[in-house]
Amino acid sequence: MTARARAVKAADIAFSLYIRARDPYCVTCGKPISDCSHVFKRDHYSTRWDENNAYGQCRPCHFRHHNQSESYLLDYARVLMGKRAYEDMRARWQGMSHIKTWQIEEYARAYKVKLEAMA
Repeated sequence: MTARARAVKAADIAFSLYIRARDPYCVTCGKPISDCSHVFKRDHYSTRWDENNAYGQCRPCHFRHHNQSESYLLDYARVLMGKRAYEDMRARWQGMSHIKTWQIEEYARAYKVKLEAMA
């Protein structure tokens, strides 16, 4: 595994644990959560570790979110963030991002610290 792959994995784990601690109940149905669900899929690093792009969801709601053209999570994010911030995040997600490995490592460290602060 490359240094970059290790950094991405560490950042993903720290971020997911933080989001699941922040949102212990599904924002869609209120059941205990099992997943860290991204509003915009995590395929772009520009929003992959953005707290406004992720919320706790139970597995069935997470599945529905990614398999329907419209979802409650998109509406939830629009209302919570406001239209301008939501559209700004969408634009960042759709745009190109060049992120260095050290920046990804910083995300991992930052979310570990945030998670520890919640304990």
